[in-house]
Amino acid sequence: MSDARPLDASRVCVCLCTCDRHAMLPALFAALAAQTLPGRLTVFVADNGARSAEAAVADLLSDALTPVYRRVAVTGVTAARNAAMALAVDAGFEFLAFLDDDEVPDPVWLEELLGTALAERCDIACGPVEPVFEGPPPAWALAGRFFSKSGETLCSSNLLLRVGALPANRGDWFYPEFGTTGGGDREFLKRLVEGGARTAVAGRALVREHVPVERLALGYMFRRGLRDGMTDVQILMRRKPSCGGVWLEASRIAVTKTGYALNHLVWSPLRSGRLASALSDAGQVCGIVLRLFGKRLRLYGPASGPRSASG
Repeated sequence: MSDARPLDASRVCVCLCTCDRHAMLPALFAALAAQTLPGRLTVFVADNGARSAEAAVADLLSDALTPVYRRVAVTGVTAARNAAMALAVDAGFEFLAFLDDDEVPDPVWLEELLGTALAERCDIACGPVEPVFEGPPPAWALAGRFFSKSGETLCSSNLLLRVGALPANRGDWFYPEFGTTGGGDREFLKRLVEGGARTAVAGRALVREHVPVERLALGYMFRRGLRDGMTDVQILMRRKPSCGGVWLEASRIAVTKTGYALNHLVWSPLRSGRLASALSDAGQVCGIVLRLFGKRLRLYGPASGPRSASG
């Protein structure tokens, strides 16, 4: 049976986490106000930056938008995500859409996400993310498309969730151990899919992400891989019943990534982007080793400055 209810903003809200990126909020809110989805859109803003964004958010109230602000005392992206989700669920919305605070959606973004979810009867819909570079990007960044995401990539930077698919226990939403390292969205969405959640790609629900100059360096690719390796182990710690199982599976991933890194290095003189891929793979191996031995890095939250990787 098809869903005959209207395709409008009464069914969906936007969950937005922000951390000391006040200057980027006006462009994001202007894009949300320009959405083609009919109706007044509610935006739940969870802020745990060092400086409160309450005044900046209040200035963005318009005829098209109702911003609802919540100051979150706990640092890290997990606490902000869970706070925004709780506000949205308590308000009775059927669908939750997620954006990062350094992104700007196309006008049809929300209409496409919601329309896809209803047409496909899915619980998770994701759209593509394309970069807007702050400075001229190096050839390797363009060749490897390292800052682009397809709608097949499950992540919170362009996401729609059906509330009915969320765990009833809010302690099983985004797990706190990913709060300062990132990667919690990957773990959470994978867990929903393994529990039976259906996914779909909303190919026209495009979001454009600001990419600062400091990310356009090979060292950033290593740090991003480092984050991914730590996330791999953290996910295994949640899923494997024994320490031995974690070490065995993590070692398998590390060996595979080492092989990828060596292969990329062989071809790097001939193909732009291969060196960046090798550094990312090498970083992932290092992240796996560090996390296995109990080390953690802080990549999210006020103490780390602007967030260094979306996660």
